Amino acid sequence: MSLAADLSSKWLAVSEPSPHVLHIELTRKPVNAFSVEFWRAYGALFDRISADGRDVRAIVLSSAFPKIFTAGIDLHQRIGEHIV
Repeated sequence: MSLAADLSSKWLAVSEPSPHVLHIELTRKPVNAFSVEFWRAYGALFDRISADGRDVRAIVLSSAFPKIFTAGIDLHQRIGEHIV
């Protein structure tokens, strides 16, 4: 069974292109903006990789979208939090 078989989630696609190497793709449309939920899922993924004692020696982080890695913080969510 692949190390990555059970690690993918709503906005993070995880594969194992080579032994001991994980490829993590950010897949949150349209520009991989980090919402609070996305930050939590991102952190939880790395916590899980570490806590599970997986023999991972390298992680490649990329975007599923051509020409865009991430827009950074999800400003629409941040603005919405202050308009109450």
